[in-house]
Amino acid sequence: MSVAVGVASIIWLIDFTKYPYEVIRQHVFEYYLRTQDIAGSALLLAIVLAACLPGVQRPALALAGAIGRNPWPLAAAAFVLLAAGALYVHHDHALTQDDYQALFQSKVFAAGRLTGRYPVELLDHLIPFHYRDRFVVASGVTGEVASNYWPGFSAILAPFSLIGAPWACNPLLAALSLVVIGRIATRLAGTADAGGWATLLALASPQFTASAITYFSMSAHLLANLVFAWLLFEPTRRRLLLAGLAGSVALVLHQPVPHLLFAAPWIVWLALQPGGRWNLLWLAAGYAPVALVAGVGWALFVRQLQGASLNGWRHIPPTGA
Repeated sequence: MSVAVGVASIIWLIDFTKYPYEVIRQHVFEYYLRTQDIAGSALLLAIVLAACLPGVQRPALALAGAIGRNPWPLAAAAFVLLAAGALYVHHDHALTQDDYQALFQSKVFAAGRLTGRYPVELLDHLIPFHYRDRFVVASGVTGEVASNYWPGFSAILAPFSLIGAPWACNPLLAALSLVVIGRIATRLAGTADAGGWATLLALASPQFTASAITYFSMSAHLLANLVFAWLLFEPTRRRLLLAGLAGSVALVLHQPVPHLLFAAPWIVWLALQPGGRWNLLWLAAGYAPVALVAGVGWALFVRQLQGASLNGWRHIPPTGA
């Protein structure tokens, strides 16, 4: 019965979406779903159906158990494949302003500076008007330029930019995430099989693999939040401090909202545990250094730069270029 339902689902999915034919005038996300996600969805359904076959179950369970007990070989292989994807599929290219700003700021940090510098007379030509103060902050007096995003991910990316291999950063973060995902699943379920399945399902996710070959900060968000959660399973003072540190890294990666949403239920749960007030104080102590310096400090720095922008640059009318 399950095989019949799965086959029918695949047929309906392909027929409904008219895959692989392009459907015009669709919202961008529906367009992606209809034209780019169908093959992966059909393959995933086929894998699930194959798992129902008795001859497949035994080796699949053995593989999941082996990965759950030792996820490092799979993580190493994933790093190699994802790094190759970053180079030869994504072409080591910062496609949008979100990932371009992270790469730009990482190269500034790698040069030992907080800002880049453009000739003042060329600012209007180098930075499109609608990107000003949204993605890029620049001084019309000095020509200093910085990303408007918080600097955590750019700081993580900076050592890779320094050695000329920024493309290796997200594949490495994603590979480490696979290890932590497996450890968390094993810890929660109590079996190595669960850790192996969680690791394999993460690796099978297009969102996981696609983010890992770009310069977006999502792989860093995932790893930092996973480490944050892992440390809170046993809230000793040391682990609370480290959880706060991991959380503060997630907080300042590019903007604070993703981590705030992830951390909120954990913090409420922690507050309800015995000694909850002290737990929160230790957690806050772990958050404070990075959050104050890289979060509040960067916000004040950008505001200061924006003040120079208001004094010198924004009166320049946008050109046709």
